[in-house]
Amino acid sequence: MRRFEDHYQVLFENNPLPMWVYDLDSLAFVAVNTAAIQHYGYSREEFLKMTILDIRPLEDIPRLKAAIPKQQTASNIGFQKVGVWRHRKKDGSLIHVDVSSEQVTYEGKAARLALLNDVTELKRSTAQVHLLETCIARVNDVVIITEAEPLDEPGPRIVFVNEAFTKYTGYSQEEAIGQSPRFLQGPKTSHTIRQRIRAALESKTPTREEIINYTKSGEQVWWEIEITPIIDERGRCTHFVAIQRDVTERKRSEKALKQSETRLKEAQRVANIGSWEWNVTERKVMWSDELYRIFGLEPQSFPITANSFLESIHPDDRPMMREKIEEMRKHARPFREHYRIVRPDGAVRHIFAHGEFACDNNTKVVRLMGTVQDITDRKIAEESRIRTAKLETANKELESFSYSVSHDLRAPLRTIDGFSRMLIEDYGDKLDETGKSYLEFISSAAHRMSQLIQDLLELSRVTSSQIHRNEFNLSALTETVAGELRQQDPERKAAFYIQPDLMVNADQRLMRIVMENLLRNAWKFTSKIPAARIEFGMFARDTEKVYFVRDNGAGFDMAFADRLFGVFQRLHPEADFAGTGIGLATVHRIIGRHGGRVWAEGAVDQGATFYFTLPA
Repeated sequence: MRRFEDHYQVLFENNPLPMWVYDLDSLAFVAVNTAAIQHYGYSREEFLKMTILDIRPLEDIPRLKAAIPKQQTASNIGFQKVGVWRHRKKDGSLIHVDVSSEQVTYEGKAARLALLNDVTELKRSTAQVHLLETCIARVNDVVIITEAEPLDEPGPRIVFVNEAFTKYTGYSQEEAIGQSPRFLQGPKTSHTIRQRIRAALESKTPTREEIINYTKSGEQVWWEIEITPIIDERGRCTHFVAIQRDVTERKRSEKALKQSETRLKEAQRVANIGSWEWNVTERKVMWSDELYRIFGLEPQSFPITANSFLESIHPDDRPMMREKIEEMRKHARPFREHYRIVRPDGAVRHIFAHGEFACDNNTKVVRLMGTVQDITDRKIAEESRIRTAKLETANKELESFSYSVSHDLRAPLRTIDGFSRMLIEDYGDKLDETGKSYLEFISSAAHRMSQLIQDLLELSRVTSSQIHRNEFNLSALTETVAGELRQQDPERKAAFYIQPDLMVNADQRLMRIVMENLLRNAWKFTSKIPAARIEFGMFARDTEKVYFVRDNGAGFDMAFADRLFGVFQRLHPEADFAGTGIGLATVHRIIGRHGGRVWAEGAVDQGATFYFTLPA
């Protein structure tokens, strides 16, 4: 045994890990270092009144007592691993501690010096990883993890499949790992869907598809597949995770449902949905159970009268229906009519009604009867179809306009510009300086008009294109745009300050257009500043994140801030700063389509800041 005082006093007190010495006979603490006091929460005086049993959960004490004799009889040379034990701090919290100890002599008595390392977080993390691995392995959905590359043949390699994969496909994990998921495809695997999946993988965006794959036995299986890219901290895609569910039965049910709906429509043509009858002589009205349901009532919940029926009809349609019923009753005229009803809960339903009549021997109408069908869904679908048709027409007109702008308008501009240059080159010596300046003016105007058309087309495209959201590093994208600006004008002395690793969930293509417009704006309006500074960053305000691009350039008068985001709106003369006045309108349109807001602050000759938000 070593004398504690001789060897360990300095190391003991200054050790960053908790250490203590306890008496082997009484198990009482006889010395504790500062790290132990800070970590466990007890003062030195409190420690020295306690034993090592006092910091243990009651259920662990028998195990501790059994372990102490083994430590006393163990080798006395150097620290020995005692294992991981649970300790209780002063605040009552339990921690897991990796304990090493060595037998020493303290004040002439046999004692043990303990070194303690809190491994609570490590143990918790290890347990969480194990739990996650177990969940993925045991989950009923098929989980496949692949590398991110290559997307060309043979495709990204599988690096993990769970137990459900083997259960549903018949392939073992050994047979699958190293293969591409494409080995599950076959003759009836849709080429179109495969192309859509490929496009999503190339753009590193999540996707969901339903596709036919094949088991090891050759059986066709419908899979619902969700593929998500795994992006590392540098914004690079490292793997893809595919979660697959067998939806074969659902597909069969959907097919059977469609067939059933077809038969049901035929049956409805014959029997319709609800029926009614009005005995004119006895002034009694009868409804079928289904008709009660259509009107939002419990079947046979109360007797229906002619007046209560008319009261259920929408006020705007009530006079027309009253007239139709009277015509049928008085003049024996059947009717087929659309009208609306208002249910007790206020819901408006669209109805198609067919009414007939029956006469007595004197050709007097004594009974009216008819059928009623709720056509609300069909009406909504028809209105949706009409809206869709109008939208398609508008899109076609927009495409036609874009084509016209691209070809019919830009071609003459190219001609004007070309002939202007030819005049300069071929007849420049015959023109005086005024004539040459006129031609230069024409060429410059043609270029400006061409750029204006290009910007208009860009605005048109971002307005009509679909939003494809995915998570990406907006800071990295901003760095790329800034680099392109530096390359275009390497002589500029402009400093960019870009806050790193700002991740957003948005359409990456459209957000590039946003950052290009905002940074080019800042680049342009700082062109006359010797020490230009352009900054991109983010700050949190209330519950939202606010992104900004700030510069120390020409700025603007806040009195005209409301004009900044309008098409063709400019706050600076063309001679000072070139531009079309469409860039900020494009930014406003893109951020608005993401559900966000964009605004600006500035002062003349003191720079400007453009802010925007991107709701998740």
